[in-house]
Amino acid sequence: MHNDENITEAIERLSNKLQNVTLMLDYKPQFLTLDAAAKMLSITPKTVRRWVDLGHLGCYRIPGSKRTTILFSREQLEDDMQNFRTN
Repeated sequence: MHNDENITEAIERLSNKLQNVTLMLDYKPQFLTLDAAAKMLSITPKTVRRWVDLGHLGCYRIPGSKRTTILFSREQLEDDMQNFRTN
């Protein structure tokens, strides 16, 4: 009986770990860097910058000491691309 309880506890622990791993694999960050946005859209970072400058894509500009960081909201990027395709 004692072994059955140990096996049941071990299976439960493994199941919980598997659920955590699955959650980590499904994780999608809320904000994307310029390179990550380019990869998601299958275009070059230079094209992403051009589309931002033309107003096709919205972004957040975060000023830094040496250069400005550009971040994209995943949700907004998906919406912008949907609107861009329909127009």
